[in-house]
Amino acid sequence: MSSGRARLFKLIASGNDFLVADARDSGDEAPWAVARALCDRREGIGADGLVTLLPSDTATARFMLRNADGSQAAFSGNGARCAALLLHRLGASRAGGVRLETASGIRKAHVLQDGDVARVGVEIGWPDDVRSGVKLPKGAPAPTGDYAVVGVPYVVVVVDDVDALNLPRVAPPLRHFLAFEEGANVAFYERPRPRQAIRLRTWERGVEGETLSSGTGCAAVALALALHAGPRRGARVFAFAPRVGKPRVTVSFTKGEVSMLHLDGDARLVAEIVLQSPA
Repeated sequence: MSSGRARLFKLIASGNDFLVADARDSGDEAPWAVARALCDRREGIGADGLVTLLPSDTATARFMLRNADGSQAAFSGNGARCAALLLHRLGASRAGGVRLETASGIRKAHVLQDGDVARVGVEIGWPDDVRSGVKLPKGAPAPTGDYAVVGVPYVVVVVDDVDALNLPRVAPPLRHFLAFEEGANVAFYERPRPRQAIRLRTWERGVEGETLSSGTGCAAVALALALHAGPRRGARVFAFAPRVGKPRVTVSFTKGEVSMLHLDGDARLVAEIVLQSPA
């Protein structure tokens, strides 16, 4: 963002906070050092990641995400929902809908209900590299877990009580487990209870710590639950209770295969930020 022409905003989607730079006019991508400095919670503004909206020939905007440590990520469900809400507020949506060009293809997003706290939905897409019953390393809180790429790689593990977990101890070995070549985000969840949202906690790459919520984490858990439950037809909706927010994931099946994961939840625009020029 060296040209200074990109506008910078802060948004929050179900507890995930993102800085979103509208660079559709300038086409000015944020380098890793800028992303890391802005996302720093002590000396910067603070965020889980920096989304840059760039010009696109095929969509409303190209979606580019850098994590808090400056590394580039292929996708974020909550980050995409923040981007969609901002584009809607900036007048770039059609009937509340936008198209985001991501590393894994075009993803449609829609502002379902606007207001101080909006409800925004986004396509996560279909999963890749789905593995059930992966044997986990010694010391993990469960002997096996499930793995899938839902825009980003995720391993999900069912536990009795998410609050009892010491995440800084149990999550990093799974985050860096050699069975997952790229490393993986980690979600721990409790078994669903009748008429209650599913409780979970997430540990994410690039943040290298616990996040208050993860849209792709919810999607990965919903996928695992839907595949284990059967029958594989129609659609199933799962409600989640992360640390903050009330996201939902719809798992759709076509001919017995997962054809779409769709995430929706609360989102809000916090502020537009004007950066000071270096002295």
